[in-house]
Amino acid sequence: VWRRCGNTLVRLAVDRPDETRKGVGGGVQFVFLPHLEFGFSAAQGTVWSIKTDGSLVPKASVTRTSMGGFLNVSNGSAKHPVVFGLGSTYTAYEDQFLQDGKVNEYWQLQNFIAVQYVAFQQLYIKLVGGYARGHWDTAEPLVYDDEMYSVRLRLALYF
Repeated sequence: VWRRCGNTLVRLAVDRPDETRKGVGGGVQFVFLPHLEFGFSAAQGTVWSIKTDGSLVPKASVTRTSMGGFLNVSNGSAKHPVVFGLGSTYTAYEDQFLQDGKVNEYWQLQNFIAVQYVAFQQLYIKLVGGYARGHWDTAEPLVYDDEMYSVRLRLALYF
């Protein structure tokens, strides 16, 4: 931060909070060729933001938890390969901003379902449908829900 004193600019010290970040996560995936593939993952991380006077910065001190999984099933055909897939991811977020006995909480869920076909062993045709939902419940107070649907078609030609 700069402040003008007469004709001179003076830089002021900025009181920046100290952050401690800790977390753990992992995933596992299984592949059973040519028909089945699936996996799961999970993670959790926490950030503690502390001012120089030792007090907590509640809105900047957060915990985030995520988990998800997927499944792919194939017909195993070399001439007409088809793969069906589905998956889901869930993420939750909570800060330490306590107001009237309530903290800020957010969560989001994302799901997809897909089918892929390979024509002439070169043209990959993939159709994906998705659904997402989010929920916000804050101490301000604000409660809000949102959802979205999506469809996408991807064509890829490899030669």
